[in-house]
Amino acid sequence: QPWTNIYQNISVSWYELSQLYEYSHLPKRSVKLGDYVDVYYPAFGDRCFRQSGITSIDYDVNNVKELPEYCFAETKITSLEGMQSSVLTALGEYCFYGCKNLHDISALHETGITTLPDYCFAECWSYVSPLSLNGIENLTSEGMGSHVFENSRVEHIGQIASAPLITEIAPYMFAGCGLASLIGLTNKITSLGEGCFSGNALLTDIKQLLGTGVTAIPDKCFQGCTMLNSLIGCWNITAIGEYAFSGCTGLLATSGMGTEIDSIGGYAFQNCTGLKQVSCVALSVPTIASTAFDGVTVGDIPLYVREDTAASFASATTWNSFNRIRPRTIRVHLEDIGGTDSGDVNITPSDASNTGIAVSIDPEQ
Repeated sequence: QPWTNIYQNISVSWYELSQLYEYSHLPKRSVKLGDYVDVYYPAFGDRCFRQSGITSIDYDVNNVKELPEYCFAETKITSLEGMQSSVLTALGEYCFYGCKNLHDISALHETGITTLPDYCFAECWSYVSPLSLNGIENLTSEGMGSHVFENSRVEHIGQIASAPLITEIAPYMFAGCGLASLIGLTNKITSLGEGCFSGNALLTDIKQLLGTGVTAIPDKCFQGCTMLNSLIGCWNITAIGEYAFSGCTGLLATSGMGTEIDSIGGYAFQNCTGLKQVSCVALSVPTIASTAFDGVTVGDIPLYVREDTAASFASATTWNSFNRIRPRTIRVHLEDIGGTDSGDVNITPSDASNTGIAVSIDPEQ
């Protein structure tokens, strides 16, 4: 029964009232929020509709400004249609966590919500249709939580481009989402959070990073992206964090790293067992953790460097573990790194710093 009837007959705390609907098995139907609040209790308690059978929400209230944590977690909701209200300004952590049928959050655009809390839409993996990011236009990076869409079926992030105030990708924001590309990242994106794209097994390249202001790959950023096959896109990167590309078994080469790379963290390329060659055209030898290539037989892999740094690499700890270190003419794939021209051009490693573009080694050259 509605809480408006309950509180008139029994004397309990508001917290106790808020728990009365936890794990309730309401029948599959639309829920009108106005039936559960009034002027005396203009709020909902944590977990109030969690694991119920409701399929849609009618936000017919004008005095409830936020929904608490786990409020509609693990329900049958398919969309946020019906929640268009400028009065609604905040969602609690895990608010729509585990809603396996949820695929449409476009109504967010018509609320007062500007940020999303931890795990808000996490574990919303539908086998029927992917979760669209239409509706995020008013969101901002300020206060954005972590793991927001983790393990939800978000196949495209193109809508990020239409959200001018999203300048950072929060930690684990799109981890395990089934992304196939990073289309949507633009020059307004200046930083990536830890693990933000980890576990996206369908991601094959990260070229889109070239058009952003990102200069560092944080810890675990692309960990477990097993189909990632190159680092084209990392030309402007100066630092690679711990476990950044750990478990990227499809990675064949590290070509794509630019002249300014100066540090590579522990386990950065752990178990990248598909590596056939490593190249580094840095202007000086980057610092590197002794575990950076843990699980990779570097003694069987050649390391290609600039002519003027070859001797320094040969005497540097960890770098000198590679099979052989030598300069080599390399082939620039202009169209792969955002150049205005198409085709290839051969240059020597010592010339790379003057090209202004990324380079990759042609294994047959």
